[in-house]
Amino acid sequence: MKNLIPFLLLFIFSNLAHSQNPTAANKWKKYFSPDKTFEVSYPENWEFNSKAGMGSIFVILSGRENDSDDFADNVNLIIQPINGVDMTSEEFGISSKPFLRKMVTDYKELDAKIVKLASRDAYMILYTGKQGQYSLKYNQLFFVEKGKGYVFTYTCKPESFNNFIKTFIGITNSFVIK
Repeated sequence: MKNLIPFLLLFIFSNLAHSQNPTAANKWKKYFSPDKTFEVSYPENWEFNSKAGMGSIFVILSGRENDSDDFADNVNLIIQPINGVDMTSEEFGISSKPFLRKMVTDYKELDAKIVKLASRDAYMILYTGKQGQYSLKYNQLFFVEKGKGYVFTYTCKPESFNNFIKTFIGITNSFVIK
């Protein structure tokens, strides 16, 4: 039994790491931007749309979780030029809060802090609010690099937040600027 416990722990931790690893065999696809400035990986069973509109560079949509699922959890990326402005990721994120309060009905901030996104610092804002008929939960990651501000957003219904948060972390950690 003593020999079985380390094996079980190794199995559990390797499966956890594997579920968040975008390079896991045949489970993730890679997208390369047309101008070759970045790449990102995403689950192969999610739908990738590079013509998302509303300022998004792309949106990646989850599949329906069940027959009554009427909202596709999603991850999108917005890139904003900030040339000539010396700004940290935290300052970039904080400067976005007035816009969020204005654009999201019933905006309620749950958490805001500096986090690690791959090897860079990012500013995370976790909040809830309404968009049309939907009450939603958002996790946004802001970071600044090479004269641009990047905003990754995970949007979902509050009750499904934990279903894909690891996927969101995997997607954001796979993001590489060239």
